Amino acid sequence: MPLGRKISLIKSVSAINPESGEIFENYDIGIDKGRISALEPSQTTVEPEGLDGTGLFAIPGLIDSHVHSLGFLDEDIPGILDLRWMFRQQTRNLAAYLRSGVTTIRDMGSALKLIRNKSQKSAQLKIEAPRILYAGPLFTVPKGYPYYLPHLPFFLEWFSGPVRIDLKDINGERQAETQVDKVVAAGASCIKVGYQSEKYDEAHTEIPIIKLPLLAELVKRAHKHGRPVAIHHTLRKDLETLLASDIPFDSLEHLTTDEDLSNADVMNIGQRGIPVSTTLSTYGITHHVDELESLIHQEPERFEKKASRFFQRMCEGVRSDGIPMQTMSKEYLKTALKFMSANLRKLRSAGVQIVFATDTGIMSPPGCPSWELQDMMRAGMNPLETLKAATSIAADAIGMPDLGRLEVGKIADIVVLQGNPLENVEAVGKVVAVIRDGVLIHESHKKVE
Repeated sequence: MPLGRKISLIKSVSAINPESGEIFENYDIGIDKGRISALEPSQTTVEPEGLDGTGLFAIPGLIDSHVHSLGFLDEDIPGILDLRWMFRQQTRNLAAYLRSGVTTIRDMGSALKLIRNKSQKSAQLKIEAPRILYAGPLFTVPKGYPYYLPHLPFFLEWFSGPVRIDLKDINGERQAETQVDKVVAAGASCIKVGYQSEKYDEAHTEIPIIKLPLLAELVKRAHKHGRPVAIHHTLRKDLETLLASDIPFDSLEHLTTDEDLSNADVMNIGQRGIPVSTTLSTYGITHHVDELESLIHQEPERFEKKASRFFQRMCEGVRSDGIPMQTMSKEYLKTALKFMSANLRKLRSAGVQIVFATDTGIMSPPGCPSWELQDMMRAGMNPLETLKAATSIAADAIGMPDLGRLEVGKIADIVVLQGNPLENVEAVGKVVAVIRDGVLIHESHKKVE
């Protein structure tokens, strides 16, 4: 049975246009057939299917362009006995995104069959979840990034689909074509490629990386299907190699984490029109220990027991100057946010398109968009820029310009907030109601502090 109820009116709300920064005070937002049908000064009374927005603020539904929504928030590879709690955690993840005002996610690395199933159920409003676009498995090479994520056990991969596709040197081009065709046929909206030549450890251990000719063929095949190619990168030396090539990839996932970008790097990215996703709050997760501990204690319903213990161990590791997690060195966790923030400032100054993305679901909790927005502000962006990056810019970046805008004719994805996020971006965390496709899916029944 579909969730929520259709509504035709949000009355007397202050509607925010993130593209211009305009606030339309005491306006009515009409909704018809899942789209915005009117945006005009308030005149009518509240209808039975309406929502009273008096004293509240409306923004477009947030778009998180890079998540791992089916992550189970634990560093250990699951066994058969873990499946029940793991699937429950995935359900909690999706609900957390939606309740936080994120109405669309682009999942950038999940088991293909499983994420396709969740996407279909979400589209039919059968589960409490945002709209789900997905890349499916990450394209990489044997023992390449993500080196910490092996192929799933046979029984699990048969059930849920692959989480990674290893392209081999022998017959690699043919394999790339075949696998891209399969992933696209399974509904992927983009293709994601891992391009990282070192581990996150203190020794900077080298790992295999996809060769550029093979990457070029993969991009060519994806473009034949009309699918963009998103490149996972974190290291500057890898970025320099990519930028020195003429491979027309479509986006950079993550800001560079280990060095400052050069002016030439920034100019190259800008000239090629490559959008860059943020993901500050995940690579800087150990800088959010206070918020994380508060979340664990105040909203325990977000987490299964193993996931809660994972975050508790992380917090204890930070507090004791121990090891917060197994997959990243302490030094990397301490410095990544600094370099990412500095590089965001450079890219922003050069006019590069900055796209809101959290990378949540693997080592950071889903449903905390205000953490990312605050990190973006600390890196030099203003509230309007961050909100725009999470709405209209993100909509364009994922190829869905009908989203992320409060305009007549656009899809009615709307979040009603208790405060004005242009005055204080933390107001994004004070969600009163979430509307997706004209359906009120979530409504807070407790006072938002």
